[in-house]
Amino acid sequence: MEKTLSQKLRGSCEWTKVYFDKELVDAGQPVIVTDIQGVQYRLEECLGQGYEGEVWKVARLNNAGDQWGPPLALKFEIGDINIGQHLKKEYDLLASLDHPYIVKPIKYWLSPMMGPSDQTDTIDRGHMLTFFIEGHHLDPTQLKSPDAVQILLDLISVIRYLNVDAKIYHGDLKTDNIIITTLESFKYPVLIDFGFSGPIENQPYLDRKLLGLIYLLMVGLTQRQIIQFKKNINWFAHLDRTYQPAEIKAAIADIFRLKPHQLKILNAFFDGSSHNELYSLIRTISKI
Repeated sequence: MEKTLSQKLRGSCEWTKVYFDKELVDAGQPVIVTDIQGVQYRLEECLGQGYEGEVWKVARLNNAGDQWGPPLALKFEIGDINIGQHLKKEYDLLASLDHPYIVKPIKYWLSPMMGPSDQTDTIDRGHMLTFFIEGHHLDPTQLKSPDAVQILLDLISVIRYLNVDAKIYHGDLKTDNIIITTLESFKYPVLIDFGFSGPIENQPYLDRKLLGLIYLLMVGLTQRQIIQFKKNINWFAHLDRTYQPAEIKAAIADIFRLKPHQLKILNAFFDGSSHNELYSLIRTISKI
């Protein structure tokens, strides 16, 4: 079985001079990592694991060892030089974007680490530090209808910015990559994880299709349907590689027995309606 990043890092790391052991963190033991500028961060919680690494909630420490500033997220990628370059590409892309609903990067560095199995070898390891948004992953079942509609409109706004203004696609839109945070009584989404992003000409309609699937989670599907949909959303997202959009829409409409207004909006997401048309259509149907 492939080792997790935590397991790979149980050996001493050149750049940290500490043991990075997930079990220590789970047990409440302090684990400190240090970047190449000497700034220390205390690992607090693993926020998620992916194919190439992990994202941790960290606290930046001052000279006295106390937390300084807001919580941050530290994204680790481990492997050969290509992995480090992959993370650097994501950092550069995020640094070029400017939207209130997109996570902000702080810095990136690449450092050597002792190999997990052969202590004579070193491997390159990428690190990216971002603002951590205090919130929770999107869960449509916990959102009241007005909040769900407004968040969907906000998501259309950020996807329009990415696709039209920045001319890139996100490529991995799913509930796990949308953080819902609250400012006073105002809820808003923050889009994270741009590891699969690329030039819009490569996937011109992918984000809108994925957003159409997320929309379905927000418009009154039963709890059982939502659970089934969450399990299959990645599968649905990539059906266009082997099936035509009309076939995909027909299958979705049949499986979930969509109501006419739900099907109308799903058609708009899949059939290339502009972001402004989607925005107006949802506002009209939702009567807001």
